[in-house]
Amino acid sequence: MLLLPLLLALLPGLSSPKQKSIYCPPLPPNLPCSCTSLSSLTCSGLNTTEELGGLDGVRELTISNGRLACLSTSNLPPTLTRLTVSHTRLASILCPGSSFNSLPSLAFLDLSNNSLSNLDKHTITSLPPSLTSLELRDNPLPCAPSLAWLNPWVRSRSSSLEQQLSLVGCMVENSPMGQSAPLLRVMDQYASVVTPSCPPVCSCHFYHFAERPGEDVSYTVRVDCSGRNLTTFPFLPSDTTVLDLSHNLLDQAAYDDLDVVGMNYINLRSLILSHNRLSTIDMKLFKLKLDRAFKADHNVLTELPYDFSQLLKKFDTKNVTLGHNRWMCSCHAEITGRGLQRKIQDQQEVTCAEGSVPDSIIGRSITEVEPALLCPPSKKAEQQELALKAVCVVLASLIIIILTKLLYDYWQYRHRGKLPWIVYRMP
Repeated sequence: MLLLPLLLALLPGLSSPKQKSIYCPPLPPNLPCSCTSLSSLTCSGLNTTEELGGLDGVRELTISNGRLACLSTSNLPPTLTRLTVSHTRLASILCPGSSFNSLPSLAFLDLSNNSLSNLDKHTITSLPPSLTSLELRDNPLPCAPSLAWLNPWVRSRSSSLEQQLSLVGCMVENSPMGQSAPLLRVMDQYASVVTPSCPPVCSCHFYHFAERPGEDVSYTVRVDCSGRNLTTFPFLPSDTTVLDLSHNLLDQAAYDDLDVVGMNYINLRSLILSHNRLSTIDMKLFKLKLDRAFKADHNVLTELPYDFSQLLKKFDTKNVTLGHNRWMCSCHAEITGRGLQRKIQDQQEVTCAEGSVPDSIIGRSITEVEPALLCPPSKKAEQQELALKAVCVVLASLIIIILTKLLYDYWQYRHRGKLPWIVYRMP
């Protein structure tokens, strides 16, 4: 009989499964967070992580739909193993002074769908060894060579992490089409090909990047050497199509060491030489394609070679600037040609300098110079022109007389039945 009460006491425990308790720490009032499962916290609409301190025991944290500028790890639970921060307009991963070293157990980090435009090396390399998943997709990351350190770091981690990050895209800088490309593949090309051959004082970026399955990548490079006090033309990476050499010290002697083929200038389609000291366009530049842009304003150019002017006339758009030079305008000068002027973007700044013929056009824009003033006819040509005008007047008068006689004869025939006199003299 004594066993019956004992069995009755144990029966509820045997008949019902053991309930798992959900850990949910005390939350500050008005904090838009709630517990969703065992040791899991979800917050929506947070604008700061400062109120998340003191939540020890939380292992999974999801923050979404807020306006976070950065994350302060000192306010995050050190017990976290999974952290998701998405759709929060996050512009920088960590706030100044923060590090992922305070989250030693973090294995999953999702920062997708934010506004990250840069990856700080210290931030990423401070991720703990326990990390096995890092999601960075749908962020406006640039395809900048400064991120080339990412590849060796990824390869020092697990293969699954490398495979995951291979799906992350980046935006090709200065791309006219706003092109995107796979981040890790782009960094591989920077590290192995472009950056080693980039001039030390210049910056080299992809202008176009394409990757097709089973094929090698194809790309073009934009090199920016603006304002570097260069006195010579630099060596370029292969497949460079855009080169900016503006605001340097290039003069006529700089052409001496220029090897268009050996220095990888042969594929240039845009060349910017503005604000230098060049006095002529060297024949070496005739070999370039230059079908997109040529800018040589603010130099000391005096004349434009015929072959080079024909090259510029093939431009589809007004992407030629030649203003603020010392142009010698004359009847046969290429700079005064109407065909070329239609391609010049800064026509008003292209003026005739000392030595132009006639003297009355000195200081005037080429758009203000009339062709008759620039190329006045000679006396012999004037006489020939007067003779031609006289012949034209005589012929025009004869035509009028003949037409008038035909109309008169037609009127006579219709009203009087009288035929022209020449009809009666025909055999």
